[in-house]
Amino acid sequence: MDRVTERLQNILRNHGLSFTKPRIEVVKTLYSYGLQTMNQLISRTPNIDRASVYRAVSTLEKIGAIERVTLGFKYKIDLSEEFKPHSHHIACIKCGRREDLNNSKLENLIKEISVSADFEPVSHKLELLGICKNCSTKNIA
Repeated sequence: MDRVTERLQNILRNHGLSFTKPRIEVVKTLYSYGLQTMNQLISRTPNIDRASVYRAVSTLEKIGAIERVTLGFKYKIDLSEEFKPHSHHIACIKCGRREDLNNSKLENLIKEISVSADFEPVSHKLELLGICKNCSTKNIA
């Protein structure tokens, strides 16, 4: 956790922002629990008022410390790659289940496409959205 706090402090300093309790608590909570809705995040930071959590999330999202993960018409909040290893995801738009999709073939294909397009990527993100087997079998019954 110390590395996460130190990393957050550096990111905030680089953007000329203060290292505040709401920002720390939001990042610590996301680190501990992973992907979550705003309501979950608010309930898991009881010492921070709702408005402060929203402000902290907005600021942290603007500076790239956290990201919104869209699932259908809803979204969840997660730490960005500043705090965790690069990965791609598959996500169910019905139940919100999300899993890492780590595949070296995929990374190689992205590199191949970039080279063939004479393009130097700075970053990339891949999220496959669909309906998981569990949700699709619920519709049949």
